[in-house]
Amino acid sequence: EIIISRDQYVLSYNKINRAPNWVAWKLDANQLGPVTRTNSFKEDSDLENYLAKNDANFKAVDETEYKGSCFDRGHQVPSADRTASVEDNHSTFLMSNMVPQTPYLNQIIWQKLENFTRDLIRKQNKKVYVVAGPIYDDNFGMIGPKKDIRVPSKSFKVIFILDPNQNPEDINTNTPNISVVMPNTLKDGSK
Repeated sequence: EIIISRDQYVLSYNKINRAPNWVAWKLDANQLGPVTRTNSFKEDSDLENYLAKNDANFKAVDETEYKGSCFDRGHQVPSADRTASVEDNHSTFLMSNMVPQTPYLNQIIWQKLENFTRDLIRKQNKKVYVVAGPIYDDNFGMIGPKKDIRVPSKSFKVIFILDPNQNPEDINTNTPNISVVMPNTLKDGSK
């Protein structure tokens, strides 16, 4: 619905679900650096300003709205994918880059795929293009003080694996990729 383009990523934001439809980014050695996780969760002021001017019935999610929900603020672009500068890392903590994820999905399964992806860069000298986002094919409820942040039933991620000298126009049917759909459930598979 609303396209937000930053140096660090591009996202499509859904004001009704109050979460991204998808987020897309490139990851290569240039984005990985010495910066540690900033934990600077905050409202996306660019999105909030846009909504205030164009549709005052909607608000950007602020950093407190997941509180008490038992869901993690699940990064789409991981913090560890943007460690070249503090500004890059801060951008991943904007709430427009988050979806409600169970701790099991966010901290275990999703994180293992994120680590594997960064290993492709560090250990195999690859470059990747990634698209990730929520899927709402089952009613998993709503969270937030006004119960207006939709909880996805699943998350998806598509990772195209390229050599360092390749670019998006080189992606074709022979390009190695990883495509996953992961349930947003507890370890035992329950909602």
